[in-house]
Amino acid sequence: MVHRRYIAENNNSSAWGTVLNELYRLGRVEKGYNNFQTYLDEFNWLLQSVEWYKIYSLCERIYAILLTDVRDNQLMQILVSIEEVKEYFTHEINNLLCEENLDYRFNNGQFEREGRLHTQKSIKRMGAILSNSELYLVRQHYNKALKFFGEKPIPDLTNCVKESMCALESCIEIITGKKASVNFTKAIRELQKSDLINIPPTITESIIKIYAFRGESQGVAHSSPEGSKVTETEAELILNLVAAYITYLVDSLLIRKEDIPF
Repeated sequence: MVHRRYIAENNNSSAWGTVLNELYRLGRVEKGYNNFQTYLDEFNWLLQSVEWYKIYSLCERIYAILLTDVRDNQLMQILVSIEEVKEYFTHEINNLLCEENLDYRFNNGQFEREGRLHTQKSIKRMGAILSNSELYLVRQHYNKALKFFGEKPIPDLTNCVKESMCALESCIEIITGKKASVNFTKAIRELQKSDLINIPPTITESIIKIYAFRGESQGVAHSSPEGSKVTETEAELILNLVAAYITYLVDSLLIRKEDIPF
């Protein structure tokens, strides 16, 4: 990036100095007073002194504030736009993540915990479903769940499950107009019996049972330490199931609306 002049220089140092200063600041590491022959030597030494997740933060900071376009000052024209620079940076970071088989992807300047392939597909499908403005609250809760799942260095699995369930509650409330958070089981069973959607009883019961996980896990529904501790595998499962249920409910509702002959 430095060689390509994609990193901005500040008034006091070169592009290398800019990156080094940012990493020293993020890592809370005192300046190295070794006899480094090159900036690269100093950078490699510094990498060994900083926790891994702060390197992720460095990449996010570079994307947000240190990248620059490339200009020819004599010709007064831009040779490489900032959009092209960001695209190149993103591509290179994702190549590294892929080569090292790391469970993250770099997207719009942020690292995201990617999860398994089926999780990626569920999230992608959910993104299309939740673009509907009527589902704003559902999208807000589900995006929070994804954020908690992707937190570094340790994902917040409890809040991931909690926000996933809130997304499911919000979806039911928007469809029925009733407070599902007060009595979720009653709300989903009334929905099954209504004329809005034809939900098979077995699917209704499966939604109720997965929602019950909310009350069985530590710290999800209450602050009580009782119950099982949420694992990363379980949190990812909940993300998938909630995405599948919301997609099913919304798709079924849309199909029902399309059946109306006027």
